[in-house]
Amino acid sequence: MALKKILIIDDEPSIINFIVDVANLIAFEPKFLMESKKAVATAKLWEPDIICLDILMPSPDGIEILTQLKADPETAPIPVLILTAVNLTPEIKKKLSAAQAIFPKPIDVKSFIAKLRDLEPIPS
Repeated sequence: MALKKILIIDDEPSIINFIVDVANLIAFEPKFLMESKKAVATAKLWEPDIICLDILMPSPDGIEILTQLKADPETAPIPVLILTAVNLTPEIKKKLSAAQAIFPKPIDVKSFIAKLRDLEPIPS
């Protein structure tokens, strides 16, 4: 059985390392991008099962990437988990409503792993 694929889009090496470690721990195949410009193209090409996306990224930011991912029929079904240190105002929460979950940084490991497992397709 192939590993589930997780695409990490973040510009903080410590967050990328954390998610790669978690992914390896629960048998996901991780791939990461530190440049958000390639996010949608990479998601289309690599076809991840889950995307972890930071909001505070150099242009385009995570909100714009989420909008682009959900507007494209090829990437719209992919669950997106938002990782952020941003204060989640009602306006920002509304812009992130297409995401499956939002994790404030520092990320709570137990709830993050639980969410990844919740999003795993059930084997047939």
